[in-house]
Amino acid sequence: MRWQVWAFLCGSLLMCATTSDRALSEGAGKSFARGKDAAAVSGRVVSGATVAGRAQRPAETAVKRDIIGLYDSASEATPAVSRLHKALELPLNHLGYRVVYWDIAKGMPPAAMKSRAHGFATWFNERASNAEAYFEWARTAVRDGLKAVVIDQPGLLGASAELRAINSFLGTLGLEYADYYVGDIARTRVTVSDAGMIGFEQSLLPSMLAHHVVRARTNSVRRHLVLADPAHTWAKADGSVVVATGPRGGFIAPGFATRFDPTDKRLRWIVNPFAFLVAALGPTAFPIPDTTTVSGRRIYFSHIDGDAWNGRAAVTPGDPLHGRLSADLILRDLIVPFPDLPVSVGLISSDIDPEHGGDARAADTARRYFKLPQVEVASHTHTHPFDWGFFSAYDRRQELQRLLGLPDAARPLADRALMAVVEAARQQGVAPLPLTEGSVYALPRSKVHQPYSLDAEVRGALATSTSLAPLGKPAQLYLWSGNTSPSEEVIRATRAAGVRNLNGGDARLDRFYPSIMYLPAIGKPVGVERQIYAGASNEHTYTNNWTGPFDGFAALAETVANTETPRRLKPFNIYYHMYSASQVESLAAVRQNLMLARASRIAPITAATYAAIADSFYDVEMIETAPRTWRVTNRGALSTLRFDDSTAVPDYAASRGVIGHMRHAGSVYVALDAAVDVAVVKLVSGGGRSRTSAVPWLSESRWRISGVSAAPCRISGRGQGFGVGEMVWGGVKPGRWTFTVEAAARVGEAASIDAVAGPDGVLSLTLPGPAFEPVAFEGRCR
Repeated sequence: MRWQVWAFLCGSLLMCATTSDRALSEGAGKSFARGKDAAAVSGRVVSGATVAGRAQRPAETAVKRDIIGLYDSASEATPAVSRLHKALELPLNHLGYRVVYWDIAKGMPPAAMKSRAHGFATWFNERASNAEAYFEWARTAVRDGLKAVVIDQPGLLGASAELRAINSFLGTLGLEYADYYVGDIARTRVTVSDAGMIGFEQSLLPSMLAHHVVRARTNSVRRHLVLADPAHTWAKADGSVVVATGPRGGFIAPGFATRFDPTDKRLRWIVNPFAFLVAALGPTAFPIPDTTTVSGRRIYFSHIDGDAWNGRAAVTPGDPLHGRLSADLILRDLIVPFPDLPVSVGLISSDIDPEHGGDARAADTARRYFKLPQVEVASHTHTHPFDWGFFSAYDRRQELQRLLGLPDAARPLADRALMAVVEAARQQGVAPLPLTEGSVYALPRSKVHQPYSLDAEVRGALATSTSLAPLGKPAQLYLWSGNTSPSEEVIRATRAAGVRNLNGGDARLDRFYPSIMYLPAIGKPVGVERQIYAGASNEHTYTNNWTGPFDGFAALAETVANTETPRRLKPFNIYYHMYSASQVESLAAVRQNLMLARASRIAPITAATYAAIADSFYDVEMIETAPRTWRVTNRGALSTLRFDDSTAVPDYAASRGVIGHMRHAGSVYVALDAAVDVAVVKLVSGGGRSRTSAVPWLSESRWRISGVSAAPCRISGRGQGFGVGEMVWGGVKPGRWTFTVEAAARVGEAASIDAVAGPDGVLSLTLPGPAFEPVAFEGRCR
């Protein structure tokens, strides 16, 4: 896969923060579900709060968690390249909000969109298209109750002639642009700096920015960052409010949200985006659908892209795998020894086809992968597109021109089939296209032997993977290749084929990418479809585009730690390629990450299951039926709700489909029962890990738990997962308990486990595993 370069504003100038090309590249996945109403769960980019077949009582209130993301295609062509998506959507997602994008270059959002929204957000870098119409819409929206998040330019640049229009909107937030611009900042000083809001990743000092003077017109405005300018009488007395929030939203003046550091060429937040959004939008007063946690534990998943499946393994001549495929070494050293860690393996189907330069031995290796119970069957495309945009208007002749334009040393002519293609193109008079990048990556895809076919690329590739797997174990996942920026049409094709899809995003938060700027949102919209990003970046980024150091992937541990505390922002994802077997150091780095996963308190799931959970984030709907009580519907695969209130606990007697809760980093994670379609969650104020229920409740589990039935002296349910069934239950009657679990290998047989619940009502036990298929368990007190 290849890297992208992206840019943000810093001040009023466009500053580019290069990210080694993949740090914020595009990604994969869109919401869908089998056998359900497509309008409700198709994953199309829609929103709203409805309860099918149920008339809402007056006391019931639909939770509005949509944020209208207003972008301008005149400067940002698609939502995926917008500042809102690249910087703000991650913290919005973390707070439970889903962003619904609207291009103001095409007019203003319809009334139906506004009626479903909690607020709207902008991050303009210049004059916005239809600015006057936008200000009118925004002014009305705020007065109708929507919260506004305004970052950088408010829609116009603040020239004297524009102030009236700007202030017609900013006035609704209690702010106004003054007709004064501070260009000489030599004597500018900070008079107010909110320690909880300013200096999140980057201090404002030592330099200040030129800025418009912004006045706070009401006492309800909270001033988080104020600058004083002695050259201006009013600003000297009261200062310019460059970061502010209030009852109707929040505002960050141009240049004061983020800062570009020319030393390491990285962006960082000046403002704490989490605190700012909470202050601007109000505390999240609803359950937050959480995509990082299952059964009280952090999600773990792993997936492998099939690149270099047929490469040569880095082994010594005496090794039995000498001369064998890279995929054989990955299988032996990284898959077979870790049956407790699931992995999704994406085959490039042309790699097993000699007519595409493939190796017939690759099919036998794939069969050995797919028969393992911890391996999920996946596809990594048919011909491995590098540039998905090229195929939106495919031109075979241009593709051949690029092939002929490659230098002989760079042209992949190791197979006779491709040599025949080259010769045929020359005879047809195809002229070589001079290329600035003299490598195979200048081609739109890796395998150009035959004309591109969408059907072969998606349905055919998935069918190939399925054909190599045991009967009844079909491909579940499609892993994007190259720039991971497929078109709406291609995403739709994966959905039609009945699989999830994943990749892109390249989440990193480490010493080299020291900002949540480099953590992507859960997914991105592509037309009416949606892609889901991977949970982490892969070894390509850690090795500087596979140029070294080849042990660089070991640094994944930093991102794993930094996205766990002080906030759990991402699941634990180990994502790599088959070419990691081509270097001794890279193979060791992957193994080191697997050992870290084995030592961590995780809930291992397949990558397709994660994609389903992430898809479901956008579909969940909630109805508040009473104070601190919600009915939760349309949640698909999502089974965790988070409350950012460490004092809250579920009222189990008044709830339905709630099986447990646990605390982490100041939040409460509530586990829902997948066997209950419509859950009801009621919160009460509670203490720590003491008894909070008359019956036992789940604190955490390595397995996914469902179908729970609990009584004072009995716990039963079903578990499914990888490895042994580590569990912790709370609210348990102290004393000895005996658990029986159905033997996974032989249905009808059961194992018996004794455990002791302490005086605090906490019971920890480990059920024998694995449980690749659901197993029943039951515990009784003595």
